[in-house]
Amino acid sequence: MFNDYVAVLDVGSNKITYSIGKNGVNGTFSFLARKTADYNAFYSKEFSDIHELEKVVAGLNNDIIAENGLSGINKIYVGVPNEFVKIQSKNYRISFTREKRITAGDVITLFDLGYERADSEHTLINRAAVYYAVDGNKTHDPIGLKGQSLAGRLCYISISDYYKDVFDRILKKAGIGDVNYISSSYAESVYLFDGALKEECRILVDVGYTTTDVTVSAGDGVLFGGSIPLGGGIITAYLSDKLECDFFVAEDLKRKLNLGIINGAGRTYSVFMDGGDKQFFDVDVANDTAKTVLDEIADKIEKVISLCTLKIPSDVDVYFTGGGINLIRGAVEYTAGRLGVFPKTVAPELPHLKSGVYTSEISLLSLALRLKKDKVFFTE
Repeated sequence: MFNDYVAVLDVGSNKITYSIGKNGVNGTFSFLARKTADYNAFYSKEFSDIHELEKVVAGLNNDIIAENGLSGINKIYVGVPNEFVKIQSKNYRISFTREKRITAGDVITLFDLGYERADSEHTLINRAAVYYAVDGNKTHDPIGLKGQSLAGRLCYISISDYYKDVFDRILKKAGIGDVNYISSSYAESVYLFDGALKEECRILVDVGYTTTDVTVSAGDGVLFGGSIPLGGGIITAYLSDKLECDFFVAEDLKRKLNLGIINGAGRTYSVFMDGGDKQFFDVDVANDTAKTVLDEIADKIEKVISLCTLKIPSDVDVYFTGGGINLIRGAVEYTAGRLGVFPKTVAPELPHLKSGVYTSEISLLSLALRLKKDKVFFTE
């Protein structure tokens, strides 16, 4: 009954989502279970409180097992934020003594021979190709084609051993022995872009609560990735400090902002307090405070992109996703303007899940299901 399902753990910058799902009809998914819990996040490549993280993961796992009458879960796919991954990209080519039909084994050999370990502190988890080429002719699927050579723009994604050790231990303690890892940005790049969008080089900016992941990708591969220690939660913190209000009031205020208001003189935002009273905040002050954070995010996005040694087209499209700023009216437009690009957003197009908030979770589920089915092109 459960053979078609996969279990996925989406590790966000302030929330963890545990879901069990399978493929549905017309590109949708059917969920057996979905549960989310807050936790203390990570900073500078380390978790703030590993003991709390263990309690949160164990609690989600136990609840899902109990609520769905399961005997246990023995395999899971864990998402890995950019903070904990290293991406390598290279061109590689193998030749054959005579013309032959390319097999799945040849594709695996190409990846095996092209791999060089990133360093002693990272372990390979995913590998993919921007494209393949058979006798110099580009293709996304070389299997069955005839040729004397097979080449590809290959991408290797490695996880920090620290992150892997943390979750291996936590999940083993929870009774899950088969733990697999997927780069969240890799999953998003594969899931969100298809058709003509898939062919072009693009930049994906996933703004979370305390971090922002920046990924350069093309085809089914990721070419470069970086992370910024800023997100939507920092806007809340700035609002709370500047306007001298409770953090939870600032969180509600953030969701009411409209950064498209050019001149808010004399206008206010209102937020209900405990007890039913309202608190009022000057529109210009609140908007300017949020824009201060967005200016920082835009500056750091540019710095991350500048670290990419690959040639990125000057007219590359930049896409925004995630729940950090997409729910603030005008925030994406403002940030895109600071970057000098046209504002574009991407998110799952699913009933009840049409938001960038769900991008990472749905992308991980989609790729986990493909990994389960096809281990040639989507390699664990």
